[in-house]
Amino acid sequence: MPRFLRKFRRSRPVSTELAPLETLPVEIVEKILFYLQQDCHAAVEKQGYTDHELAIRSKNMYLRTLISLAKCSKTLQTDLLAPVIYRQVLLTCKTQVERFYKALSKGYIRPEIVAAVETVIFEEVTNDNPQQVTIASYSYNTDSHQKTYQELLVAIVKKLPSLQQVRISNMAPKFQFRSSKPSLHVKSLTVSTEPGWRVYIQPDMLEQFPNIDTLSLQDIVIDENSLSRKTNGTTSPAGGSPLAPTKSQNRTSSYFSFRPSSPKQTKDDKQKEEEQKLPPPSISTLELTDCIIHPSAVAELPQFFDRLHTLTLRVKAKSQTKLLAVAPLLATLQDLTVEIQPSGQTDLLPHLEKYNAETLPNLQKLTLVGITPSLLTHPQFVAALEKMAIKTLDCHLVQKPSASLAQDLKLPLTPTLYYKNQRLNL
Repeated sequence: MPRFLRKFRRSRPVSTELAPLETLPVEIVEKILFYLQQDCHAAVEKQGYTDHELAIRSKNMYLRTLISLAKCSKTLQTDLLAPVIYRQVLLTCKTQVERFYKALSKGYIRPEIVAAVETVIFEEVTNDNPQQVTIASYSYNTDSHQKTYQELLVAIVKKLPSLQQVRISNMAPKFQFRSSKPSLHVKSLTVSTEPGWRVYIQPDMLEQFPNIDTLSLQDIVIDENSLSRKTNGTTSPAGGSPLAPTKSQNRTSSYFSFRPSSPKQTKDDKQKEEEQKLPPPSISTLELTDCIIHPSAVAELPQFFDRLHTLTLRVKAKSQTKLLAVAPLLATLQDLTVEIQPSGQTDLLPHLEKYNAETLPNLQKLTLVGITPSLLTHPQFVAALEKMAIKTLDCHLVQKPSASLAQDLKLPLTPTLYYKNQRLNL
């Protein structure tokens, strides 16, 4: 042993005593953390933020305090704080994705912390797959030795053994995986696009997650190709897909020479693809927010979501009320939630008439969010409810009902009313 290390050991002996918090029972430590969370919330509340900002800032302050607390004791960090601090990982750019992948690959993160990660959020997801670019009849490939965003995403998910949920936020248009081989075994997938974009979800997106139980889509367009599943190869684009320029012998003609993005399929190729199709995932919970269902996908929905039990439809724009027509196509539904703006609740009535016992025989619960008390007394609403097979009706109101609402109700079952997340007694 070097001399300076021996001198350091004699002058500063290492203490083996436990930290004060480690000597306490787990229940008392959890109680201390509970009061710590309340103090962080009260400290941020004094600064006058809105409810949304207050929730975010108080949570961030609480996490920063826990991180500082975890530095004083390895036992606390491993046993108590790791499931709280590292349960969710947020990666906002490709640089953070690369650093997180490097830390996982090199073993810089302890195994107990890696095992605590249950949710990974990928924000600003870019499409940097290599592609063939042609400019003035000269072609070059954008491929590089660095891993693409898609490859990093797949590699990170594979290295997290306890991962349950993957969120892909602000996804760029035409984002797709290079490999169509199913490899990611997570239970929940959330996909949203960049603000202002309407993006077709690629079939290989769902192929990579064959075991998902919960699927959440926001501002996504679903067509027939989105629900197709194959073991290998890429899906040919639908009609009207963009054309790609090809290299020609004549420089002048190369500006006007185009070919489809993929060759036409023969009957034998189509037959082979049908034989290679994978069964759809066993999705039991589906959430659609301002999504568009292409007419070509209507016939595929019942077969693709043949085990669906819970459906949530969120219509934030009045022009997207056509999304409500999806529910009658899924006969296996048991729990249906519809969230709509108060200005569009009259557009909800024609769709409620189609949620009858013939189209949805297994429907047990209906939840309506964002409605006014006047909808509950509407004759068309009462008539539609009488034809349903539901046993439970939950209504989240945006206005506080009057005291005489209980007398005015003529519904076949007693609804459970909520106002500002508090249950009302009729």
